[in-house]
Amino acid sequence: MNIAVSSPPVAVRLRDPASHLTEVMFGLITILIFTLAAGDLVQPGATGARQMLFATIICALGWSVIDGVMFVVHNLVRRGRVARFVQEYRIRPDEDYALNAIEKELDATLASLVTETVRGRYYWQILASIAAAEPQKVRIEREDLFGGLTSALLVFCAIIPAALPFLWMSDVPAALRVSNGVVVGLLCINGYVWARYTSASRWLTVSLFAFLSVGMIVAATRLGS
Repeated sequence: MNIAVSSPPVAVRLRDPASHLTEVMFGLITILIFTLAAGDLVQPGATGARQMLFATIICALGWSVIDGVMFVVHNLVRRGRVARFVQEYRIRPDEDYALNAIEKELDATLASLVTETVRGRYYWQILASIAAAEPQKVRIEREDLFGGLTSALLVFCAIIPAALPFLWMSDVPAALRVSNGVVVGLLCINGYVWARYTSASRWLTVSLFAFLSVGMIVAATRLGS
């Protein structure tokens, strides 16, 4: 439960690298699985390449829409939890219960950063803000829609390069391998940036992403042969 009375600006969420990297990673994996499954179902030649092109674009668009909708749902759920907590505290103002709930939510993040005394004062300040807050109705806000659209566009732009080989090449198997290579490359870049953000080993993370994605390709090729 995110204990806060007011919602943070959507710009904070939009600048969250971890969320972006996770969204892009799942989008790339989805595209990889889809192209591997659909590659054996289309007609050969230019007709099959066009079918794969449109199908991959639709898949990328569909995943982007899902990601944008989930962004809005996530914000609604987060604000709903805060609103419910505020309402419950106003109905039953049990300070010990409320402080315990706040501590359970925030201690894992703050314990390594500040002392117990500082955390205790901070939790009391949060509780005071909650006690003075008015319950608010949870509804879809303009920032939610803007954030969802931005998130969807980000994911779409990140995974759409996987469809480009089917635009330039009429040989479906060759275009499929190039598309798979593009996805593997993008996943490796994603892993490298993710490692920089989390201070993990960059090359170990890149190697892991490459191993998993190439393993998926090899497994799908063996099963389809």
